[in-house]
Amino acid sequence: MNPNLKKEFVNLMFRLKKIRIAQLPGVNLHMGELFVMRKIAAHPFNSDANSEANVDMTDIQNSLCVTKPAVSQMFNALEKKGYISREIDPRDRRRFITNLTPAGEQITVAMKEHADKAITQTIARFGEENMTQLINLFNQFIDIIEDAQNEFLSAEAEGVDGIDKVEGAESHD
Repeated sequence: MNPNLKKEFVNLMFRLKKIRIAQLPGVNLHMGELFVMRKIAAHPFNSDANSEANVDMTDIQNSLCVTKPAVSQMFNALEKKGYISREIDPRDRRRFITNLTPAGEQITVAMKEHADKAITQTIARFGEENMTQLINLFNQFIDIIEDAQNEFLSAEAEGVDGIDKVEGAESHD
């Protein structure tokens, strides 16, 4: 294997992580917080007697692949920044009713518009065919990583060194 390939891959992953396609200048939000705000905007609380609290923490946790404390931290940060408000659901005191504040609504709309423009421009510059290929390659790549992770975890659970098992896996060409 090309010894520089691993280094180039790691550098690429860091570069990808730094990209903030929806980021507006002067707005201190990361992608997870924006996702939470968009989720709240898409599911506003309905006071209907049969309605549950509008935002499911577990759904957000699973969608973002983060821990429950990380989701809670995002909600706390958004509330502190004045973008969301939370109150205890009077019908179920274990749950919160979460809404965007007017500032949160404004930022969510502005960031969505900014992201849509940036993505459209990126696809136009890169080309639809290239973007389709990139998406397919990324999906294949992520599938391989997830398979390797699952193999590693199952091997560890069986008491086998998971790294040896994954390293011995066939290559995907």
